[in-house]
Amino acid sequence: MKRWLLPLILLLAPVAFGQGTTSLTANPLGGNIVASSAACATVSSCVWMKLPPTAGTESVTITGTFSETLVYECSGDGGVTWTTLATLTATGVTAYNVSAMTDCRVRASAFVSGNAGINLQASAATAPGSSTPGAAGSVSVANIAGTTDPCDNPSVLKSSVPINVVTPTTTSLVAVSGTKAVYVCGFTVTIAPSATSADTAQLEYGTGAACSSPTVLTGSFGAGDVTTATGPTVISLADPGTSMTAPASNGVCLLSAGTTVNIQGILQYVQQ
Repeated sequence: MKRWLLPLILLLAPVAFGQGTTSLTANPLGGNIVASSAACATVSSCVWMKLPPTAGTESVTITGTFSETLVYECSGDGGVTWTTLATLTATGVTAYNVSAMTDCRVRASAFVSGNAGINLQASAATAPGSSTPGAAGSVSVANIAGTTDPCDNPSVLKSSVPINVVTPTTTSLVAVSGTKAVYVCGFTVTIAPSATSADTAQLEYGTGAACSSPTVLTGSFGAGDVTTATGPTVISLADPGTSMTAPASNGVCLLSAGTTVNIQGILQYVQQ
């Protein structure tokens, strides 16, 4: 009996004792979190998986009765730098896009009492859909801000805003939202010619309601003519990925110029 007992223990060890201070390659990987740590320096404070090379998504299952703050973190450089995808305080199932990652872990950033059971399972398929990370019974796919391209990610829902400018001014298209950046996925505008002056349109970003201290994103689009006999100028940009980006804490505006302007269109974006 002793001859097969030790191999069995070694086989089960990565799943049963996955809450160590270093990564493990088992998939699925399970463990219990009963302590907190700033960087997985404390035993039983983390469940840390070294992802398979083919991993596209990872599901996170949390069970148990506990009073803890759990953070789900991933790294694309072997565990040197980490990005927090979600803060979890309840039981449930979530799924995340980890295609660009090498390591992912659940870590207790704060611990009061109880025992949080963690199970991580990586999959080569990317799960569709979106919901609130951490909600009981939910399934979601999260984009990793600053690491993956949200415009090129089919799991990320895009937003759009109409462009309707008939007065030459700075028009806010995407307002500032906290520390979020704006990823422009594409836009299309028509610029009607004017009989009085050449009208132009230019995208820019800046802070405040009307892009204070703006930085230009494009040149000035426009036909440059002053006759209504010609048709409108059509500007269309729709790449598979992000076309241009407004940094964190900035919004996107359209600067129009001319005596009489008529600029119509749509802008598609992700703000995160």
